[in-house]
Amino acid sequence: MKDKSNIGEIIAVFFLIVLITGVIFTAVNITNKKDKCPFTISKILTVSTAEGIQKGYEDGNLTLSLMQNNDIYVFIDNDTNEFERLTIENFEVLEGPKNAKIEMHLLDSADNNIGTIGFRQISKDIIEYVYTDTELVQDGKLLQMAGITEEMLKTIIKFDVIIETDIAKYKTTVTIEVPAKDLLEQGTGIAENTKLNNIVFNKI
Repeated sequence: MKDKSNIGEIIAVFFLIVLITGVIFTAVNITNKKDKCPFTISKILTVSTAEGIQKGYEDGNLTLSLMQNNDIYVFIDNDTNEFERLTIENFEVLEGPKNAKIEMHLLDSADNNIGTIGFRQISKDIIEYVYTDTELVQDGKLLQMAGITEEMLKTIIKFDVIIETDIAKYKTTVTIEVPAKDLLEQGTGIAENTKLNNIVFNKI
């Protein structure tokens, strides 16, 4: 009888351990689901262009100050929740064209309500170029005519994407390189990046 009693106690302890483990596992799962961000960046689109700003004339030829623009759009996928606010902050230029003045401007055309936000990065006063052709070109080919190379235009930008919901706030940091390829040859460069698994939002 004593052996049967011991077996019963062992079985009871075993089921108690299983029950406690199940409760802990459920609690951890619930916590993880609460902390897991339902948002991901699905795509970053870059549209690169260039233009010349008239500075005056030299020997009857137009003098231009060349600038290069990159419109960058960030697309957010939303699994379950709707967000109240989507912003881009804390711009940092890690590398850029020598002597150029770099500016950042948020784009009004982006639609925060459907999960798209964008900004324009401008490299001003890259070089002054005396234009001698009769028909003015206002695109990336102008940079090539002035002897500007892709390496001279290379710009690396870091920025934060911040999402706010009614219950939480999430942030991730993105680093991208611009301009898009084909800018110099085609006049306009377009790049689409969807390999973004390494970019993860964290709760803050």
